Amino acid sequence: MYFELTVELNIFKRDVSEFLDMEVTVGVLEESESGLGYGPHSWGLMRKLGAKRWLAPSYPEEYGGLGLSYIYRYIVHEELDYRNALLVIRGLGMIGVDMAGPIILRYGSEELKSEFLPRIARGEIDLALGYTEPDAGSDLSRIAMRAVEDANDFIITGQKTFNTGCHFAQYHWLAGRTDPDAP
Repeated sequence: MYFELTVELNIFKRDVSEFLDMEVTVGVLEESESGLGYGPHSWGLMRKLGAKRWLAPSYPEEYGGLGLSYIYRYIVHEELDYRNALLVIRGLGMIGVDMAGPIILRYGSEELKSEFLPRIARGEIDLALGYTEPDAGSDLSRIAMRAVEDANDFIITGQKTFNTGCHFAQYHWLAGRTDPDAP
């Protein structure tokens, strides 16, 4: 079976390719390869992709996206990979755009959607990932951290081991149990 992109997708791919030829700089690649997270060059690239609405093209327009299918996000990743920017791909908004954002979009209140999704889509913020625990690893069915509601807040008790991206993220995407008896 042979698949190919539509004319519209090929035009998008060409536009992304031309843009990244200019924007994936030595500075972006050096920051990416350092393993230290985003620096000014990487944040600059995120914001430029966000300004074009290419960082989160599948988000609805009212939240900073283009309302397009996920193939558009894939094309952006593929074009970054073509430029030997694989670590940029894994880092650029992965937790915010690809993990937290879709959950907020599906389950979040309008207040959460309005506060976080446009900022994620514009490349202004990213989130650290807080899943891994000492006795559970990243098996979410075994997490023990508790999140108990107290008026307008949650009281968090427990421990996380690895917090991916916390050295550059503005927020922490944290998994905790609100009902210890739930499966």
